[in-house]
Amino acid sequence: MGRTMPLCVALLALFAAVSVNGDRTLLKRRSLLQDETNPSLYPNFPFCQCIKPAINPIDVQFTGERSIGGNNYACFAIILKNPNPERGPCRTMDVHKVEFDIKHPRWNADGFAGGFAPANAKAVSWANGNAGTQVLKMTQLGPLTQAQLALLGPAGYPLCWELPAGKTLADVGGLGYDGVRYAVFSSVDFIRGPPVDDCCPIGITGLRPPPPFTPAT
Repeated sequence: MGRTMPLCVALLALFAAVSVNGDRTLLKRRSLLQDETNPSLYPNFPFCQCIKPAINPIDVQFTGERSIGGNNYACFAIILKNPNPERGPCRTMDVHKVEFDIKHPRWNADGFAGGFAPANAKAVSWANGNAGTQVLKMTQLGPLTQAQLALLGPAGYPLCWELPAGKTLADVGGLGYDGVRYAVFSSVDFIRGPPVDDCCPIGITGLRPPPPFTPAT
């Protein structure tokens, strides 16, 4: 017994050291991948180092604005549009969070995920973008697996965030119409490494205005 105890103590100390060093490594890696103090390091949305695949199995569709509790929300649906494509590093990705490229000063916002009841309330967080851009983040979404999204079908997984008072998506998305640029992340904080866990396919969702009418001559 006297020999066993020192061995146990030594093992516990070793595990503790590995844990501390691991935490430091993760924090260092996060700061390198998404650095709010120096967004010019990654000048384009989503302002971090991650895989932006040409083939994206996940889609985010703008479903309109919705009044919830007297406040106006921009609502979206996360949809499985291309299940398990044969090629591409992100073909099996799940969804941990969605970020939106916002061209408007920050405001106090909340959100909903998976439904519109109080139990579905979801916190909204922010990050700095580049050249005054703000990033609105909806995190801790599961993960939503491709199997779960497949069961939801074309209705998808609902996601909403509150708009500023008196504003529409066109006012904050910076695209000139009711639309916004988004990024879907396969990892919340980039702690597990490539290839799948650093995926961040990007896209644009919204209601594009019809092209201007040109009368026949």
